[in-house]
Amino acid sequence: KLVGSLADRISTKIFSGEYPAGSRLRQEALAEEFSVSRTPVREALRQLEAKGVIQHVPNQGAVVIAPDARDIREAYQVRAELEGL
Repeated sequence: KLVGSLADRISTKIFSGEYPAGSRLRQEALAEEFSVSRTPVREALRQLEAKGVIQHVPNQGAVVIAPDARDIREAYQVRAELEGL
């Protein structure tokens, strides 16, 4: 539950632009920011990597991925469907 909530909060900050594409997400800084230990941060980052939101880069850690044109198009299609409901 904590890990899922933390992953949601981090992804919200990514999608709002607070953590822009290409920026590094340091476990220590995130743990301090969200007042948790590094273990749930590490697990939340793994979840976000599995979803394709971030990428683990050797010797750099987690890096925010910029959405490509296909991702943006899919997001707009989902939004259009939701707004239609």
